[in-house]
Amino acid sequence: MSVKFLEFSKLKKTLDEKNIGYLDFFVKKFGKAYVVLVTREKCSGCERQKGLFEKTSDKMKSKHGARVEFFQVHAYYTPASKEETLLCLDTFRTVAFPTYVICLRDHRGNNRETYRAVGASMSEIEKNIESSVELAKWFEQKKNEYCQKKITCGKFSCSQGSGKPEHGQEVWCCPGVPAAVRVVSLCADPMR
Repeated sequence: MSVKFLEFSKLKKTLDEKNIGYLDFFVKKFGKAYVVLVTREKCSGCERQKGLFEKTSDKMKSKHGARVEFFQVHAYYTPASKEETLLCLDTFRTVAFPTYVICLRDHRGNNRETYRAVGASMSEIEKNIESSVELAKWFEQKKNEYCQKKITCGKFSCSQGSGKPEHGQEVWCCPGVPAAVRVVSLCADPMR
C-alpha cells in the first residue's frame, strides 16, 4: 500500500509544536505532488473513498514513482465528543469529510495547494494528480531560473533580510529560501 496513514491528533500536535501549517508538514521537496485524503471515523463516504484512494495511489505511484506521495489523515469521532473532528475541519480549512488536497512547492519555494475537493470522483482526482505532477516538474525546472538574480557589490534585499556583499563577491537573492543570501557556488539548490 502506498498511502501513509496519520492520526489527526498526532499530526496536530506536530503542527503546533513546530508552529507550521499542514502544507509545510506535507510538502518537502520540489518536483513532487503530495495528495492528502482527510477522513473521519464513522463516515460512510470516507470508508467508500478510502478503498478507491488506495487503488488510485497504487496506480499513480506505478505511473509517476517518486513524483507523487499519498497520505491519509484520519480524525476520530464520537457523538459525545466532536472536538477532534471540528479541529480537523478547521486545520484543513474544509467543511466536510472526505476532503482531498493536492499540494506542491512552487519555483519560489512556497508550498501551494493545486486542488481541493470534498468527496470527489477518482477520475477527477487522477486528472488533478496528473496536472499537479506536471506542474511540480515545471516548478522544479523554473526554480533555478528564478534564483538567477545576481547582484555584485551593492545592496540587495530578499524576502528574509537584506545586506551588502563583500567587494567583488557575487550573491544570489532567492526569495522563500531559509537562508536568503547564497554565494554563487551554493545556489545550485536554493533549498540547502
